[in-house]
Amino acid sequence: MVARKGRGERKGERRAREEGEKEGEGAVRLPPGSVRVITQREKDWLPAEPAEPYKRHDEEGFGESRLSGEPERPDDRTLLGKRVVDTEGLELGFVDEVTKDELKVGEGPFREWLKIKRNYVGDIGEEIRLLEPLQEMLQDIEVIDSLGRTVGWVTDVIATGDVVDGLIVKSPRGNLFVLLEDIRSIGGTLTLDIPLAELRKQAANRRKAR
Repeated sequence: MVARKGRGERKGERRAREEGEKEGEGAVRLPPGSVRVITQREKDWLPAEPAEPYKRHDEEGFGESRLSGEPERPDDRTLLGKRVVDTEGLELGFVDEVTKDELKVGEGPFREWLKIKRNYVGDIGEEIRLLEPLQEMLQDIEVIDSLGRTVGWVTDVIATGDVVDGLIVKSPRGNLFVLLEDIRSIGGTLTLDIPLAELRKQAANRRKAR
């Protein structure tokens, strides 16, 4: 018998292919546009639902994520230029820059800027009010000089009217007066802009001037 060439597959082979062809285990052929309810077995193959709600990004798309139930923080841009005071009205300056963790306060009685941790901030309205009076907020807080050495601990805040002049710091060698302009940041500790040696030199000059 002469073999046939160029006539494609035989009828029987085509029927077997159409009836027995599978596109994958459990595959079902449906007419175009039709809808089929999936079986429980198919559901078991689907990925599990997430245990926690999805996080929603801010309007910029790449900012800090938060859960949908968390309260929104005020837009950082609205904080710029606001006056910063404690609960008794003592003025610390005006917000010059905002970061995720801190407010950078300028135009106050400081040499350059003061950095205040956000967890010290209370009400935000026409002005930014700290959670408590500056005296209580700084009471017994550790003071660090510009070189990272411990100076002592705050015992008192000195103010004239609603403007803070400085702090009294208790140190092993006696009390020191710290001008507000020499403070760099207020957070878990109070960090100075000058070294301890300079602070002691200032104290000696004040005693001579009396």
